[in-house]
Amino acid sequence: MIALTKRASRKVGIYPEIKHSTFHAVEAGFGANTIEDKLVATLHAAYGNSSDAPVFIQSFEVSNLRYLNGRTNIRLVQLVDANDVNTDGSMSLVAPYRQPYDFVVKNDPRTFADLLTAQGLDFVKTYADAVGPWKPYRSRQWKMAWSAPATAR
Repeated sequence: MIALTKRASRKVGIYPEIKHSTFHAVEAGFGANTIEDKLVATLHAAYGNSSDAPVFIQSFEVSNLRYLNGRTNIRLVQLVDANDVNTDGSMSLVAPYRQPYDFVVKNDPRTFADLLTAQGLDFVKTYADAVGPWKPYRSRQWKMAWSAPATAR
């Protein structure tokens, strides 16, 4: 993918997502941060260790992004998940979409919704450069906002 984007006639970015980091480290026996280290080595070789790189590393987990924050200047995105959107526009949080898997393993009770509170975002900004909300959650909120009478907006 890197070679393909570098051949493009204009700057094209990539958004790799680290999938199931905790599962692969523990359950599959890869060891802690093996995937992260290989990804960063590959990206640094291609783009350098720069926040100007046309790259955003994404993950639904927190621990791996916190780990990466100390090892790269490439931008990091905390992804947010949910099971569904409630009729009031809030997130429906049921397992396995309730919380980051690394939180489950560590018995950390915080949910994805907790990461979107003012306190949660203060925490996220210590390690990530952006938040990637779950698309249906944002779509429902936008639909609700635009469906309201103009005086309510």
